Amino acid sequence: MAIQKGAVESVNYSEASLKEEVKKLTANKGVDVVIDTVGGDIFKQASPFEGRIVVVGFAGGTIPSIPANILLLKNISALGIFWGRYRDEKFPVFSSTISSALSYYQEGQIQPQIGKVFKLEEPGVEVFVDGVPGGALRVELCDLFEAAVPGVVVKVALMKQFAFIQLCDEVAAECAIQKLNGHLLHCHHVVVVEFSRPRPTHTVKTFVGNVSATCTSGELRVLFQEFGPVIECHIVKGNLARPPCLG
Repeated sequence: MAIQKGAVESVNYSEASLKEEVKKLTANKGVDVVIDTVGGDIFKQASPFEGRIVVVGFAGGTIPSIPANILLLKNISALGIFWGRYRDEKFPVFSSTISSALSYYQEGQIQPQIGKVFKLEEPGVEVFVDGVPGGALRVELCDLFEAAVPGVVVKVALMKQFAFIQLCDEVAAECAIQKLNGHLLHCHHVVVVEFSRPRPTHTVKTFVGNVSATCTSGELRVLFQEFGPVIECHIVKGNLARPPCLG
């Protein structure tokens, strides 16, 4: 697989000595840089003279110790890269790496290996309910939506004066909106609108309230792009949602 993805050579170190095979491949010179995602004994075997070792992870299950004498005798420099910390310490760097990776993928420069494709466990469609009275209970909203869309599993996230309802698909969501938008609940007219479609599991959704009725999805996208790639941006407004709108 490594060769298919662009590697020039490969070594199966479970069947041969990594150190000796690397010597053969490099005319006994060794490599300049080792990017170590495995750890364990491989760390010592891969240490090159006047080389650099970049520690990325320990997939082998063992965290190696670095003997200072090896660093000295081989004139080696060792450093670690923990990408996740950049999210907290240097977010612009973190964001730019994601943008670069997505660009490389779109340009075909990198081709991630897809081992298997899984169906989303809970694809669903979320609807947003505004104007929920303070005394309303989660079970009341659940019963209300189950009566409007029989045979559908309903999940309710109730917050102060609004709620998110997860339904199985777009048909169920549209049916609930038609039947329940403007419905009286504890003498309050609730507003029911579709809020989000299925999204990839590796993404994070952010809810934005109090959006101006004149705001466009493009403006909202630009605002959030400062913090990272925006996969999707949607504003709910129009006849079903009264200003201010939702994003």
